[in-house]
Amino acid sequence: MAEALAILGGVAASVQLIETTVKAASELYNTFRSLETAERDSQREITLLDEVRATLAQVSGYILSVHGTHELETTPDLSLLSQHVQTLCTELKEVKDLVPTDVKTNYRARIKWASRRKIFDERIRNIEGQKLLLVLSLQTLSR
Repeated sequence: MAEALAILGGVAASVQLIETTVKAASELYNTFRSLETAERDSQREITLLDEVRATLAQVSGYILSVHGTHELETTPDLSLLSQHVQTLCTELKEVKDLVPTDVKTNYRARIKWASRRKIFDERIRNIEGQKLLLVLSLQTLSR
């Protein structure tokens, strides 16, 4: 009976070792893959952030043009929209600062990008939430 338990324990330990090895190999693969695609990913993210920033500039222009004909205090929806735009612009600038621009020539920048990717993804989710607030404010304003 003790022999069977010892064999079972050995098998369980082997399975656990294999599982840990596979997880470590997967993490290494993902890390090297991130390093390989860092240039393309960072350029895509910068382009996307620039497009969002351009859209926000248009919305800001609209707010300023409406503000010229109305008092901001008398249009609380416009004031709220303005606050959402400012918050989103600030968040976009902070996120853009996370994306290295010299990924093509600097291997250390690739490593930094790969390590910051999770933080970047979290910040993008925050931006999506801010964008939703902006859309809701625009819908409220358009009624």
